Amino acid sequence: MNKALIGENVRRLREKRGLSVNELARRAGVDRGNMSKLETGNAGASLETLARIASTLKVSLATLLDDGGNVQEVTDGLRRIPIIPWSQIAAFSEKKHPRGSTMPVVVLHNISASAETYALILEDDSMEPNFHAGDILIVDPERKPRPGSYVIACVGPQAFFRQYRDLGEKGCELLPLNQLYPILRSGRLPIKVVGTVISYRRDLEK
Repeated sequence: MNKALIGENVRRLREKRGLSVNELARRAGVDRGNMSKLETGNAGASLETLARIASTLKVSLATLLDDGGNVQEVTDGLRRIPIIPWSQIAAFSEKKHPRGSTMPVVVLHNISASAETYALILEDDSMEPNFHAGDILIVDPERKPRPGSYVIACVGPQAFFRQYRDLGEKGCELLPLNQLYPILRSGRLPIKVVGTVISYRRDLEK
């Protein structure tokens, strides 16, 4: 990603909305010094951080990455997938959540997925060592899980990222990769698998 370009876009949009650097940093949950460095192009930011800034500025993440040039040519064939909060997974999977044009997005190249696909930012260490907090999970609610698939499942209002194990007539188990977390079994809990994780993204430098 072009740090100078992103910084210029953040500064321009911030000033357009009449926000100070301090106010934008506070609302987006970003350190004030890091925000200043981002705007001047002296530091980059993770997709998670940029998504929060974009949401605060009420624009898409793609807008922050826009160079004002041949945008259509560059984005042909790319999928723009909304990042949603974990608290909204149940509503989103039941198509009760509005898909606003200003939702933060991740832009992926030629991903094969349904139109209902969404993204999540992993927030815990339950799937370490393979997945880490900050990883962006791409979830297709139309894709049926197979044994060994990674899935998003709900137990009541709470959502989990786990590995799927089919138990046949007994239902299924949801396995954490981190052994400090419990295995979830459908015979004991009202588990509803709401999507299969088909891809993930990770920034090597944050």
